[in-house]
Amino acid sequence: RDPFPDTHFLPSKGDNNGIFPGLDEDQDGRSDTNQNNNSLPDYFEPFLLYEVDPDDFAYGDDMNNNGVIDVRENDDKPDYPYDQDLKGFHLFGGLNLGRGLTLTLGHLDTRQIIGGGRNRATYGKLDYVRDLPLLGEIRLIDFLKGVRDDIQNDVFRYGFNHTFGPLGPIIPVGALGVNPADVVGIGVTEFEDPRRLRNSLVNTFFLEGRLKQFDNFNLRSNLKYEVNFQRETSFQEDNRIGVWTSVVAADYRWEIRGLSIRPQMKYMVQRRSDQKEVMQPIFETFFYPILRLDYKLTPQSVLKAGVQGLPPIPSVFHDLHNDSRDYQSEDYLVMLSNTSVYSGYGLSFNMGYQLRKLQMEDRSRKVEDIDYSLFFIRLIAGLRLSEAR
Repeated sequence: RDPFPDTHFLPSKGDNNGIFPGLDEDQDGRSDTNQNNNSLPDYFEPFLLYEVDPDDFAYGDDMNNNGVIDVRENDDKPDYPYDQDLKGFHLFGGLNLGRGLTLTLGHLDTRQIIGGGRNRATYGKLDYVRDLPLLGEIRLIDFLKGVRDDIQNDVFRYGFNHTFGPLGPIIPVGALGVNPADVVGIGVTEFEDPRRLRNSLVNTFFLEGRLKQFDNFNLRSNLKYEVNFQRETSFQEDNRIGVWTSVVAADYRWEIRGLSIRPQMKYMVQRRSDQKEVMQPIFETFFYPILRLDYKLTPQSVLKAGVQGLPPIPSVFHDLHNDSRDYQSEDYLVMLSNTSVYSGYGLSFNMGYQLRKLQMEDRSRKVEDIDYSLFFIRLIAGLRLSEAR
């Protein structure tokens, strides 16, 4: 559903907004995880991070067992239901048990035609969705699968290098253990499949709730816990890997004569450990207090201002295994946004000022403190109206 080629020998003829299979749920022509189409995903950008959770905090099936949920995958293969270099079968069926509870059972057995790898999985999934009158919505999923998978399924993910010091190995943004203070956007880069499910029994539990009781108040929370019981192979020994993540986000909106006031709060925690201690343990927390102000000057013009972290209540990152990585940060933004239509094109003009401050808790690393400001002017022209967020 895109009239333009993705690439063209004349750059002006190439696609200027991209196609995002599985990553554009609201169908607005922009990736849900990178609305401003820059080199960083929204979940590590000030203010934008409130709406989007990193890959490891989101739930989805991972049928090719590469550690990235299928709906967030981006690779260099056509987006067919199964890769072209596969033969085999996938048999599955579902049963509606009533009152929002469904059961899915399946068996997958595929071989690579050229690559020589094989993926065998037998699985069962319970999915419970319930609308709670006067309260909100709750969803509970439990996915259990036995897997033997040695197929290499590499994907592209947003990458970064450390802000200071020699450039280290590129690590995917959204992977466990990434400190946002270290992130410098370099676009997408290839991420190698760690193949941790060569012979495993894996259970993934996910619980999500949304509160809808109060007008203008939103609260969402989720908890994901995955345990991988690895069996011994020639590439790995018996091990148990446990990963859990959780997100709590809340906001409230006041509307006063064209002025919208919206305080927001987001807290995230992630932890990983394994029985044999062959992997780096991870235990990190993130806290982001946000205040957003929008004032409508005209039907097409909006003055926007935002603060993420203040000296009394800054944004905070804690690494409970290595406190030398802890930091506090503050972000300030003021912007004038105007949208219009000219000759069938949607035009979005944005002019503003951004200020960012970051201070490492360990003062022996004070050289890594950040203090910068940016004045920007941006004009976006497209077939769809764009609104700066």
